Amino acid sequence: LEHVEVPSVVAVGEAAAFLCDVDLEFDNELYSVKWYKDSEEFYEWKPKRTPSVQIYPVEGIQVDRERSVREAVVLRSVTPATAGFFRCEASGEGPAFRSVSGGAALSVVILPKKKPEIFGGYVINEQDGTVELNCTTDPSRPAAQIRWLINNVPVNRELIQETSVSRTSSGLETSFSVLELQSRDHF
Repeated sequence: LEHVEVPSVVAVGEAAAFLCDVDLEFDNELYSVKWYKDSEEFYEWKPKRTPSVQIYPVEGIQVDRERSVREAVVLRSVTPATAGFFRCEASGEGPAFRSVSGGAALSVVILPKKKPEIFGGYVINEQDGTVELNCTTDPSRPAAQIRWLINNVPVNRELIQETSVSRTSSGLETSFSVLELQSRDHF
C-alpha cells in the first residue's frame, strides 16, 4: 500500500474520489482491494474475478460504477449520511492473505445557498455618530463564520458587539453578527 487518499471535506451534492494506491510491482500477488465506510464494506475489487468489481449497499454511499476503476472509487452526490471514516484494505494472494490498510475521516458540509445579508447602517447615536450593521447568513452546516471587512481590511474585533448561531428546525445553523462603529472614524 503506497498511500490512501480520502477527501477531508466535501459539500452536499458533490462527488467524492478515493484512491487506494497499491504498489504495481506486486499486481500479480494482489488478491483484493476493499473499501469500508466505518466498519461496513461498500466496494471490492478483485483483479482475478469476473466481474472484478462488487458493490455492496451502505447508507449514504452511491458508487459511480462508470468512474470507479481498480482501487480508485468515486461516490456520486454525497449526503450528510456519507460522512464517516473511510478505510481501504489491500490483501495479497494466499496462502498468507496478508493485508494492509489505511484511511481517514470524511466530513460532509451543507453550504449556504445565498450570500450573507447585511442590513442596518443607520446612525443610532447622533452625538458620536455610532452606526450599527447586522449580518445574517443563510442556513448551513456547520455554521458559517462571519468576518467583517471595511474596504477589504478586517475590522478591529472590539467593534463586533455580538455574534451568535441559531439552529433551524431542519438542523442547519444560521450565524448572526452585529458591528458597531463611529461613522466619522470609518467614512
